[in-house]
Amino acid sequence: MATKSRKKEDLPRNTGFSAPMDFENMAEINYTALNAAGTLGQRWYETVSEINGEMIAFINKRLKEDITIPAALANCKTGEDLFEFTSAFVRTATNQYFEEAEKLAHIGSDFVGKATKVVEDEARDVHDIAAE
Repeated sequence: MATKSRKKEDLPRNTGFSAPMDFENMAEINYTALNAAGTLGQRWYETVSEINGEMIAFINKRLKEDITIPAALANCKTGEDLFEFTSAFVRTATNQYFEEAEKLAHIGSDFVGKATKVVEDEARDVHDIAAE
C-alpha cells in the first residue's frame, strides 16, 4: 500500500512543548557520561591492581614469617618458652593484619575520593551542557 504524503496542514500543531535541549547537546551529554564511566573504570582497575599488589606483598611477608614456626617451636624447651613464643607470634601477626587492613582501607578510601571527584566534575559538565 502506498504511503500518502502529508501536507503541512495535516501535521500536528505546536502544543507549546519544546524539547529541553537539542540532539547535539544530548550527544555531548552522552559523550560526557561515557567519558566519566571510562574514567571510573580506569580508576577502579588501578585500585584493584594496587589492592592485589598489596595483598600479595602482605601474604609473602606473612608466609616468610610463618615458615619459621616449626623451627621456633622445636627450640622451645619449656612451657614458658612455648608461651612466650606463641604470645609474641600472635601479637606480631595480629598487629600486621590490622596494619594491612588499614592500608587496604586507605586504598579504598582514595578510590572513593577520586571516584567522587570524577562524578562531581562530570555532573557539573552535564549541568552546564543542559543549561545551554
